[in-house]
Amino acid sequence: MSWLRGPFGKKPPKVVEAEWPNVSSFERLANGVVDQAMFDAFADAQSYNAASSMNFLNARLAALLLLLHRGVTLHLYDPMGSISTASEQDYRAWATKHFPSAVF
Repeated sequence: MSWLRGPFGKKPPKVVEAEWPNVSSFERLANGVVDQAMFDAFADAQSYNAASSMNFLNARLAALLLLLHRGVTLHLYDPMGSISTASEQDYRAWATKHFPSAVF
């Protein structure tokens, strides 16, 4: 039995990034990068507008703000053209433009 293939020798299913952000999207987020998959997850959370989905969105946006305060430059996906910023004002403008329901 290989731990990479599972107990029956089958390969694990491939993660389709369009369905939900995969682990690498969360790793990039931890480094200040919001890729298209994570941006789409944020947009889905806002459109669903339930407490749990809004908590997901608010927590991620707050974590990005904390990274910014620690001196990390953020790289943010934007459908009109991605941006990089080390400015809280630019970050808040991006977040407010795309996720106006969020509180962070």
